[in-house]
Amino acid sequence: MDLKELKAIPVRSLYHNIELASQKYGGHPLFAFERHKTDYEISYTEFFEYVNALTRGLIHFGLDKKRVAIIGENCPEWIGIYLAAITSGGVAVPIDV
Repeated sequence: MDLKELKAIPVRSLYHNIELASQKYGGHPLFAFERHKTDYEISYTEFFEYVNALTRGLIHFGLDKKRVAIIGENCPEWIGIYLAAITSGGVAVPIDV
């Protein structure tokens, strides 16, 4: 791919790409994982709605455009709050434990 082709690619936010994936893949599984010996799946739509709910929560509590520390294990919830933090205009600060 040369420089001219790169300029032709529209720049989208990460949130916008998640929204597009939700529209395209809807109920298909985005995440599949095991927790406490039980298998779970989260669809594209469920995850998109989850990120939206977290974003609204951050805004409601005045945490938009703030630094949000994220402490936790690698899991879908961690990814959700990370995306919510940047979607609300803030900065996600991952803390490794």
